[in-house]
Amino acid sequence: MELNSEDLHAVERKKEEDSHTYAYYHHCVVSLEKPPSEFPLKITPEKLFIPSSGHLDIQIVNPRTEEGFSVNVTLSSLSLEITRFWYMNKGKEEEGKEKQHNEFCHKFENDKKTVYFRIGHAKTLNPLLKVSLETPEGSVEIKCSRWFEAIEETESERGRPGIELMTFRRLELSAESKSLEVKEKFLEYQKNQNRRNRLIKMVFEDEEKEIENMLVGYEYPLEEYVKKAKRELKERRDRLNEKLFLENWQKIDELSDDQIKKLFEEEKRKEAIERLEKEEEMEKKRKLEMKKDPIVKKKKKKKCVVM
Repeated sequence: MELNSEDLHAVERKKEEDSHTYAYYHHCVVSLEKPPSEFPLKITPEKLFIPSSGHLDIQIVNPRTEEGFSVNVTLSSLSLEITRFWYMNKGKEEEGKEKQHNEFCHKFENDKKTVYFRIGHAKTLNPLLKVSLETPEGSVEIKCSRWFEAIEETESERGRPGIELMTFRRLELSAESKSLEVKEKFLEYQKNQNRRNRLIKMVFEDEEKEIENMLVGYEYPLEEYVKKAKRELKERRDRLNEKLFLENWQKIDELSDDQIKKLFEEEKRKEAIERLEKEEEMEKKRKLEMKKDPIVKKKKKKKCVVM
């Protein structure tokens, strides 16, 4: 399969019941004899059920031993957690190192064909969890990616040229434990999701003006600049939403829309002041560096002596 330079920004998506495949083309031409169109890893067991007392060990096998993959596993759950992950290396168990809370990554190599991870009941339940869950148990997402180097680069190459093939499967979790604590925390979690959604849906008239201010200097801004401005504004709004939620989640239901908007405006004012202070500090540092650096100092003019 040969991809030409017209496919630079194309994203190919294949949807199945429990998996998706993406292909990202980075300023290149790539030749693939057998482009993977299906999720390449084998997961055992297929149904993920955690008993009330104990845990479940899950195995991920790479059947294509001649190919290397990077694997990211993320658990989104209120009542469950990843307690361990490991792999077999020369017949011995070796603990995985790239692990954060309920997430880990692993790279399949020739001598590491299988990886294991363990899911158990969470010791503490966090109703402030940000991800969207349909059940307290949630799901586990296994993302698999592989990078192919470019055989031809384009003149407008930016960043590392090549193609990244990425597929993932999302598996639903179920558990035997239906304790009163889990039910109560899940109801609290759902209320918090509704509170978050209320903040997200609020409309601010000045947001369009903010986009216009970000595009000052462009008489006819390109579409990519407009998209970038909208993306930056959304990221800023999402950050403000979460900050306000975490600071006021216990009293949001008691506040009117106008009161919430005032909180938004106050946070935006604080952010603007902090941003200005940082810019001023950076400018001071720049000027100080210019004074210290002899290269950028202005040379004194030599006097001409007439003989």
